[in-house]
Amino acid sequence: MLDGSSASRFLDVDVPVGMQLDIGDEVTLTLSPRRLLRAAALAYGLPLLSLVTAATIAWLAGAEPDSLVAVAMVIAGLAAGIFGSRYILNQGAACDQFEPTIVSEADGGP
Repeated sequence: MLDGSSASRFLDVDVPVGMQLDIGDEVTLTLSPRRLLRAAALAYGLPLLSLVTAATIAWLAGAEPDSLVAVAMVIAGLAAGIFGSRYILNQGAACDQFEPTIVSEADGGP
């Protein structure tokens, strides 16, 4: 996420009791809506919040909206939010809560 990488990733997911799977089998995964919302808030909400906060600080400081100072502050706020969300999402404990669960074996077709 946020790093421009589209490479495949492997993760270990526990197989539910009674489901017979082999390595390489395609499966359908699910993530609870609450956890998906939390991941989206971290990935997109934190950068947006930091951007809006930086724009508000620039406005309160008296910077004109089209000035280089205001633009630089907004860009710095966005960058801080992106790096902050990446830092949080790269923590082992944060990623563990976003681990999907196997629902079923995937259909044979694409």
